Amino acid sequence: MKNQISTVSFYGQNLSVIPLNNQLFVAIKPVCENIGVPWVGQRQRIKRDVVLNSTACMIQVVAADKRKRELLCLPLEYLNGWLFGILI
Repeated sequence: MKNQISTVSFYGQNLSVIPLNNQLFVAIKPVCENIGVPWVGQRQRIKRDVVLNSTACMIQVVAADKRKRELLCLPLEYLNGWLFGILI
């Protein structure tokens, strides 16, 4: 299955989003890198959180270099809730 990556503006930053089943998903690792928080810690936090874990999914995409990648993603509507819980 090919999933096309597109972008949406989020507070002045472009986020990669993946449409799947009439829903938009956001790849978490690029967001972590963009805001400067450790990716591994956020992945673990998502896995521990009952709500975030129930909505998170791995989505396979074909990147610009034509290689397949699996990305941990959250539905776009959960992005604010996830970001709100980050302790800096």
